[in-house]
Amino acid sequence: MDISLMEAYIIETLKENGISLEETERRIAEDQLAEWQEQYKMDFTLLKRLEPQQLRDAFSGKYRIKFVTINGLKNLLRMRFDIQANHYMEVENGLLNLSINKTIEEQIRGMLSSNWTITRAGDEISILVEG
Repeated sequence: MDISLMEAYIIETLKENGISLEETERRIAEDQLAEWQEQYKMDFTLLKRLEPQQLRDAFSGKYRIKFVTINGLKNLLRMRFDIQANHYMEVENGLLNLSINKTIEEQIRGMLSSNWTITRAGDEISILVEG
């Protein structure tokens, strides 16, 4: 399932702050998103565009970002996997020397759009954008 980078940010922000899928579904159904919008400075109405199953899938991490910038990638790695800037080397077209396990690698592969290439060399991966 494809979602926008902003939708991914919103989902990961909610999860990072301990807000459950059930609470999110309730607030969407009752149109009570204004408090979150004020608190987190994001447009939570974007979640209204997602079908209920899409929202559940997104909360469980089953999403692919339609378009990801390098800064977007860095933010998602931090938000979703607690991977900080000191865990990799940034280059013009991506990130190098990221030491992660294969489970996280597969999750990253699953969330990135097709213009990103992930290669493994030993214990480290590189994530590079094409073009």
